[in-house]
Amino acid sequence: MSVIDSVGTLFEIGIRFLQMIGIPVMAVICLLGFLLILTAGKNPRRKRAGYILTIVFGLCMLLVAYMPLLSYQMEQTTKMTNAQNPDIHKRVDSTGGLIGRSLFLAMQYIAIPITFTTFYTGFGVRLNAAGNPQRKRLGIGLMIFSPITCALIFVMPYLVVRL
Repeated sequence: MSVIDSVGTLFEIGIRFLQMIGIPVMAVICLLGFLLILTAGKNPRRKRAGYILTIVFGLCMLLVAYMPLLSYQMEQTTKMTNAQNPDIHKRVDSTGGLIGRSLFLAMQYIAIPITFTTFYTGFGVRLNAAGNPQRKRLGIGLMIFSPITCALIFVMPYLVVRL
């Protein structure tokens, strides 16, 4: 095994780790940024923090998700389709290992109760707002983003695998 092969293997392990751990964490932080924007009111610091979290972690999430494809395209001199060269599917199989499958399955089992709890908490905050527009927005934001978060957690393994 040459040095180049070992560096390539380390690169693939690093990408797998980033995809399994980094994408869910970045998605949660991006959604936290959306919630900060929604609940900021007139506070410019919270708005700026929300915009920065949303933009930076959204772009980082896409970059990590498509990093194997970008590296594969950069090293190829000729553009070949996947039918002619199936090496891209072997390059990074992010949920192929036991750790990836169990991590995504655990996230799905945890996401369902958290989604319902967040939705009903938002519903309660919305009903108890009583003329406070910022609390109304917070309740609506919790009700809107809880199903979106759950959908992202269920769709994320397919997005990571399907590059």
